Amino acid sequence: MLDTTDAVRAALRANDELPHGRPRTVTAEELVDAAEQFDDPQLLAFALLELTEAYEYDAEQRKLPVVFARIAKLRKEHPDSFGDWENHATDWRYKWVAAALLSVPDVPLEAVRRWHGELRAHYLARGHDLQPYYARQYLLAAHTGEGVQDAFELWAGRWRSRYSDCHACELREQARHFVTLGEDERALEIWQPVFSGERSCSEEPHVSRALALLPLLRTGRLDQARSAHLTGYRWARGRSAAAEPIGLHLEFCALTRNEPRGLEILAENRDLFDRHGDPLSRLHFLTGAQLLLSRLVEDGHGDVPVAGPPGAHRTAAALHAELRTEGDALAARYDARNGTDAVGAARRARLARTPLFAEPLPLGLRATGPAPAAPRPAPAATDRATADPAADTAPDGPADLAELVAKARELSVTNHPDAILHWNRIGALIEAPDHRHPEDAERSGLGSLAQLRAELALERAFEERTSDEEAAALYAGAAELFEQAGLTARALGCRARLAGPTGDHPGDLAVIRELRGKIAELAEDDAPFGGRELVAVLQLQANTELRAVFEAAAQAGGPDGPGPDPAALAEAEATLDLLYAEAARHGFPHRQANARLLGARARFLAGRHQEEGDASPRPTG
Repeated sequence: MLDTTDAVRAALRANDELPHGRPRTVTAEELVDAAEQFDDPQLLAFALLELTEAYEYDAEQRKLPVVFARIAKLRKEHPDSFGDWENHATDWRYKWVAAALLSVPDVPLEAVRRWHGELRAHYLARGHDLQPYYARQYLLAAHTGEGVQDAFELWAGRWRSRYSDCHACELREQARHFVTLGEDERALEIWQPVFSGERSCSEEPHVSRALALLPLLRTGRLDQARSAHLTGYRWARGRSAAAEPIGLHLEFCALTRNEPRGLEILAENRDLFDRHGDPLSRLHFLTGAQLLLSRLVEDGHGDVPVAGPPGAHRTAAALHAELRTEGDALAARYDARNGTDAVGAARRARLARTPLFAEPLPLGLRATGPAPAAPRPAPAATDRATADPAADTAPDGPADLAELVAKARELSVTNHPDAILHWNRIGALIEAPDHRHPEDAERSGLGSLAQLRAELALERAFEERTSDEEAAALYAGAAELFEQAGLTARALGCRARLAGPTGDHPGDLAVIRELRGKIAELAEDDAPFGGRELVAVLQLQANTELRAVFEAAAQAGGPDGPGPDPAALAEAEATLDLLYAEAARHGFPHRQANARLLGARARFLAGRHQEEGDASPRPTG
């Protein structure tokens, strides 16, 4: 029952733990209704901000501006109900509204431009830099095809600021600009920090992998294109907000003569046919799907059954005709709204693309479906052998062990999703029967064999698909190996993780705190990895303490009980403060952001408004 403000806060907290998608969005809508029954502007503001986030990451651009208008009105009427986090989140969402209005062809172009003026005036009034405004101006120009180069230079030539999109996302848009110009090499050079893991976010490098597929193919980087497809699609699969990347993966299958693989992707994402909340992303998806189906039709497979809208059965030819009709009409609506032919021209250019190979580009996957047309002479071999399917899931990188380890460690520090792929390649090398570890491994920085095996075990424990029991065994094994390697701080960090919470176990706080104290002493003595492990274990301790606080509150009566224990909550907040300080001291900015965000949200959900501090905005990618 959502009949108290505490109950609504508890429900908001629970919903925030869910992945973005339809269930979270529907619940967020219900929680706004629940918050409205109370005279609590602060609670309503938080619920509305959560709803706009749900819409942003669930491809509901049509609904987002209406909800934002309520937030803006609420802030005007009740400014004292907006603390640092709420104000920052509200100002950030001005950019989301600009993108949402652009995505809906029913919104007049004048209204889109008027909102850009609102964004500019608001940022100036709040003392914000205008770089984000110029970024939106560029995206508008790229969409309409008018004044694109001038808008690009006005944006890209300015320094980034507090309200700029994350660096990885900005690099993506800059690279996309040069792909559109046909300057593939320059685009791939701009993308390098994203693909190397130097710049990343919740969406990157995944979206960029989809956008880079065409330039990678056109420049002959076939191994990298294959890897970008396999790893990039794994992230995009089933995501409502990934309609454009999925469309690009379908296009990749058409251009590489992997039509059976494309049909599998189409079947796995058939729910996208029923999603209309983000029309611009929908157009990208429809275009990619149409290009794939056109290959089947032209190769004589128009009568093959394919996955169309849920509940309906189509042949390739019938679905192709439907997508062509809808896609052409949707592109025409944009062009009519914009007064240019830019959207339609871009769609026609994509549909005119033909396969780049005479035979399918090997992907190292088994797919079922119609075979391509009669075999033709294959192009000159430029790929590595694909006899080992697992090798094709690993990103391109150095073959030398020392270079590969250096790259894997770099990715691990930033929690990059490709880290495990590199470590698996390392595992294949060091676990081979004929492996001879270099005698100067420790002196050169490579590390002993025990250290490499420990790092590999730790990365495998971090994988989402690893069960709690498997992770525990991997942590224990890694701890012993790190001890053998003389890396005491890392060994203690593994033992702390072994004591951390799991799905049905709250964790052993006493053990975590004791181990954290020992690691802190090592960090003070500048022991190897002392600072890194201290920050990681402080994050673990804070997460465990906060979980204990709110689970205890739930057991004490939930919304009708006394609420979180103030002393326990204060202890958790003290840990977060220490985490922030140590992360700053040892150079881990993403841990600093986590500390501020966790603190702000914990205080709010505990019923205490944050009046001061510098809570970071939630990552928007």
